[in-house]
Amino acid sequence: MKAKITKRNKHAVLLFAVLLAAAFALAASVPEGPEGLSVVNSSRRQLTPASTLDAIAGNVTQLNIYAQTQTLTWQGYYGNVTGTINLGDASGYILYDWETANPSGQVYASTSELSFSSGNIECYNFSKREDNYLNLTDYEASLGLSPGSADGINETFNETTLYDPFYVGANYINKTCPVVYLYNSSNASSAGTYQEVMLYEKTANDVIYTSIIRPGGIIGFNNLPWDFQMIVAEDGHSGNTAPTTYYFYVALQ
Repeated sequence: MKAKITKRNKHAVLLFAVLLAAAFALAASVPEGPEGLSVVNSSRRQLTPASTLDAIAGNVTQLNIYAQTQTLTWQGYYGNVTGTINLGDASGYILYDWETANPSGQVYASTSELSFSSGNIECYNFSKREDNYLNLTDYEASLGLSPGSADGINETFNETTLYDPFYVGANYINKTCPVVYLYNSSNASSAGTYQEVMLYEKTANDVIYTSIIRPGGIIGFNNLPWDFQMIVAEDGHSGNTAPTTYYFYVALQ
């Protein structure tokens, strides 16, 4: 015998469905600030000492020179990520949590405090020219870069499509964002190494550097395993030694 579904029961079922959907939306993996963020080590490449040649009066000598120069545009970060996925209330009390020894997800860095609300996050667009949009020309100028600089923004983030789509909260990120693949231990750069995606936040009108976490880590640039590697833009041109503050966020799955 089938149970009779009353109008009151229908309303109860509908209310439950709405509450369930709301709870799911609130519990989505929205990026948030890390509980702990500490610097373990920070260094820079040592300058190469001068080479010498003997000058002999009357000689004309052809030279081939190869040199390296430290970038004045980028700061690098690398490291490991641990944490928990938890179920808690607005007062910070935790009902239950799950350890994530080898989490997947993303590490985000931006010079602004961000809102990850629905519809607010998109791929950064090098060719977009709209009012209040931080276009590529203005962004590079703010970093002391000239168009066509070898270590410029679009010269660095010059890959697309070879990463898996992902969500930033409720925002779906497809395979059209600018990407850079950072080096592994063999100085190889490919989709199988460390992927970093450029996103954009429309409220703050600012770029988001987004490193995709490699669960369990892979062997990184310095022959050690890391969960993530990433770079962020910073102006060190024309003697500028003032640091740039970045806000870090993490989303774990």
